[in-house]
Amino acid sequence: MRGEFVFEPNPYEVYGNRPMMARLLEPGTTKELIPHMEDARIVRVRRAILVAGTEVISRASKSKGERYRQTWVCSVEQIPFAEWPAPPRTGSGFDAADDDDGV
Repeated sequence: MRGEFVFEPNPYEVYGNRPMMARLLEPGTTKELIPHMEDARIVRVRRAILVAGTEVISRASKSKGERYRQTWVCSVEQIPFAEWPAPPRTGSGFDAADDDDGV
């Protein structure tokens, strides 16, 4: 999906902090093409930007909403799915993917 990527502080404070928010807007407007992500962070910058966060979908006007973890792959050019960057590892310890030999 093509749009204008916006990475900015959330307008609302959470426990005295203003976490970041990621949005994909219709170019030249403030209309969101997909629901925004709260607590967003850029986790990798290589061939594409990998952004992780939480999407909140409200079912009613006073509900807290359902929260879903999301990851976006943002790139200037289209990248075939097979070449998308892998999500960052969260575990600790040795991983064969970190081996310089690639074995």
